[in-house]
Amino acid sequence: NGGTLNLESGVLRNKANNKRVVCVSGGSFHMSGGYIVGGKRKEGGGVYIGNGTMNMTGGVIAANHANLGGGIHAGGGAILNLSAGVVTGNQVVESHGCGNGGGIFVTNATLKLSEDAYVTNNILQKCRCPENDVNNTHGGGGITIGDGSTMKMSGGYVTGNDAWLAGGGIYVGFYGKKVDFVMRGGTIASNHVHIGEGGGLRI
Repeated sequence: NGGTLNLESGVLRNKANNKRVVCVSGGSFHMSGGYIVGGKRKEGGGVYIGNGTMNMTGGVIAANHANLGGGIHAGGGAILNLSAGVVTGNQVVESHGCGNGGGIFVTNATLKLSEDAYVTNNILQKCRCPENDVNNTHGGGGITIGDGSTMKMSGGYVTGNDAWLAGGGIYVGFYGKKVDFVMRGGTIASNHVHIGEGGGLRI
């Protein structure tokens, strides 16, 4: 709580059930290298940030599972800055229920994606939500931007992500909720959605 963590190299790995790898509450997390792998939690399998700041300038967050944010969950006024590094191979899985954000889930927080950051090959698996859900209340293979949140994309890459219901690459805003999305650069490409809207981007 309120501290600072710097990850420059090495591997942070979880082997237990229902445990995330990194939790930041009111502090700062700077990731310039290394790996965060194997986390399993309802919110943020790899990294959970609540009312804190995460700066990712390198490293890999991979092979984590969750209901909300397989790789990263940012909430409670958190600020998530991704300018390099890779968030890949993370999943929202059916065993965790209907969820959002295979790679990243943001709620009441800010995500800034820039330069050479990659959010790629993350998956939002088929869930128990009805296939005739016209409002697409679940989505985001790569990234989900939830209630009261902001995403600013000036660079980076959102590619190769897969969602069952909506927003293969990025899902912006739940039905009737206010969010802000600004894109001034970067690439959203080669994402896929199965039965809903927005293979690349759903707003």
